[in-house]
Amino acid sequence: MDIRKSNQPARLFALGFLLVLGTASGCSDGKEDLFMKAAARPRGNPDDVAAAPAAPPPAAAAAAAAAAAAAAAAPEKNTPPKAATKPVAQVASVPKSVEQAAAETAVPDLAKIEVKPISERAINNELSDEESRRATVRKMLKIFDALTAYQKDHGGKFPTPFTVNEAGIQCLSWRVELLPYLGYPELYSQFDHSVPWNFGANKELLDRIPDEFLTHGDTKTNIVAVAGEFSPFLVSPSHIGIAPSSIRDGAANTLVLIEVNDDVTPNWTEPADFPATRRVAAEIPKHLFRKRGDGVIAMWATGLPTFIHKDVQTNLLIDAFFIKDEQDFKASQIHQTIAFEEPGEENTAGDEIMASQTDAITEIDLAVSADDFVVDRVLIEEEDYTREPEPSVVQIRTAQTKLRSMFSTRIKEATTNSDRSKLGKEFLELSSNMESDPGGAFALQQAAMRFAIEAEDADLLLQAVDQRVARFDINALEENLKWFLEFGEGTASRNDRVIEGAPLLKRTVPIVLTAIRDDEYMRAASICRIASRYTGGSRFDEVSRILTRMRTQLGLAKNEYEDAKQYLEDFRLNPENVAAGAAFGRFVCFIKGDWKTGLQLIVDGPAGDLRDVARMDIKGAGTAQGQVAIGDAWWDLSRRASGPYRQGAQDRAVKWYEKAIERLPDSLDKIHVNNRLQDARDSSGTSPIAQCLQLADLLNVDVSQSLTSIAMEGSRSSAGRLQNDED
Repeated sequence: MDIRKSNQPARLFALGFLLVLGTASGCSDGKEDLFMKAAARPRGNPDDVAAAPAAPPPAAAAAAAAAAAAAAAAPEKNTPPKAATKPVAQVASVPKSVEQAAAETAVPDLAKIEVKPISERAINNELSDEESRRATVRKMLKIFDALTAYQKDHGGKFPTPFTVNEAGIQCLSWRVELLPYLGYPELYSQFDHSVPWNFGANKELLDRIPDEFLTHGDTKTNIVAVAGEFSPFLVSPSHIGIAPSSIRDGAANTLVLIEVNDDVTPNWTEPADFPATRRVAAEIPKHLFRKRGDGVIAMWATGLPTFIHKDVQTNLLIDAFFIKDEQDFKASQIHQTIAFEEPGEENTAGDEIMASQTDAITEIDLAVSADDFVVDRVLIEEEDYTREPEPSVVQIRTAQTKLRSMFSTRIKEATTNSDRSKLGKEFLELSSNMESDPGGAFALQQAAMRFAIEAEDADLLLQAVDQRVARFDINALEENLKWFLEFGEGTASRNDRVIEGAPLLKRTVPIVLTAIRDDEYMRAASICRIASRYTGGSRFDEVSRILTRMRTQLGLAKNEYEDAKQYLEDFRLNPENVAAGAAFGRFVCFIKGDWKTGLQLIVDGPAGDLRDVARMDIKGAGTAQGQVAIGDAWWDLSRRASGPYRQGAQDRAVKWYEKAIERLPDSLDKIHVNNRLQDARDSSGTSPIAQCLQLADLLNVDVSQSLTSIAMEGSRSSAGRLQNDED
């Protein structure tokens, strides 16, 4: 509605709003046509990157590796060492033939290498399918952490699939480039980057395959990159990688790692990956789905592991391989969450973390006071406020008729944004003084909200919403959602950069947290979509990235919620079904952040590592060392989980670490805890709540306030602001 063009002022006060959600999608019938359609779309711009530096000579690389190894000896083991000031380039600098270079290659110093030969390692080739899946997820998470560290040293870009020498010959896989960031600088320094992977010294290093790539019991690996001229591991004539921010579909909707069939596994140093080429539709059955039988394990370019079912639509899977400029594909269309424990699951070999952790809690550690627990507080908790009932429809309509009659001339004369904002503020001041006329106050607030949308005045809109919520007994979340969405749709065709969006960005935090509490995941995602339009300017770059990630995570949380509803229903029908109760408890803890409710359900559930750690958590600990032990147990679980479950376990560990560090003396334990806390601060959130808290930190938002308490406080302060504006 545009009151600037209307000759009927009565339209100004029409109720209702329009929500436009969803995107159009389409596909053709043939698999080759599907690929050609995807590949022909605009891609990431390779012109925004600098030329790759030349590779250091072997001596320089060795010196750099030695420096990196020294750095690795620091107390925090997980900090990735750096290979050199500028790690190995994508193009080697030795202009020799392969034969010449191989002949001159020095024999590697095997004694210095951190990784033992396969023959000297105890390798369990008899893993169950469940154990194998867990191991693959853990390996992918470690590999992605190394990719993230690599990006920090390389302008934020992924490595290319392989390095080449000056003769243009492919030499070594990206997996070799990650070695310094996985903790193997000495192994990295032994490679000759001027010859292919199966020549000279490089060939001798094959059996030094790191555990992160060891999936096949030999020198081959099932974990490969999605590589091609339109994929995250970019194959390009310039041999320059692409940044996740250049993925136009969004990193959250693009696959970066995938598990291939046993019969097509490459040697780990070999320049071979999943070929996301123009014939990708034909490559899918050759490379994927036979290893597991029911699907394939993969990883999104945000570091979120996923399971893709074998019955996935081919066109959707193809969409996930490419960095196109489309909005018709979302990860949620093919994503299945990989959780670290399923209902009824027993402990498995390799996951026994509890013995040493439990031993750390002595009888003295048993809780003896309230200070021995992590205090659980719901992030957004509504308080009881005395408010008057919402006016009846008759009262509101009567007041609107009077308002149109009294202010028709003023409304017609309000032709500029400034005029509309001024009149809207006047209406709010009048409504605040109408204690005996609730219908009149409600109508004035409604008119002020409509003027705020027309004037593109977000601050005025939120003042009006807060005034209404503070006075009338209405649902604060519903009122905020309604007018936030109306503002977004009403200003959709205007220049977002001229709209002062900071108030809306700040309001996004309590709206989304409250929506998660009330299981309104998709409406919360719509709020993030609209809020992201008001992040123009470099100061909001990180805000924009968090909002994008949060939209994806809210979609995944919606899927988890649907599963959790069934678990809850099963548990209600049969209270003896403790596995269903524990499954619902995990959702309550990790997705909704309600640990007080969820932990007890988990403790009452089937045996498993998670139940043991939950028991430790509920018991608490009376010493700082005991609290660190509980934190360590949660942290270890987080390393074996994925997505929101990984994040939730890590967040729980942080709660215990923060509790303990206040009481720890200066010691190695304190260094250990500080390192863990720093790792947590440096990580990107992988759950909606974690991302919302990161957003709150960036925007300085108090997450303890509910929407109603915000309204109560805002209504009191806005009255003074409105009076000052009039003066």
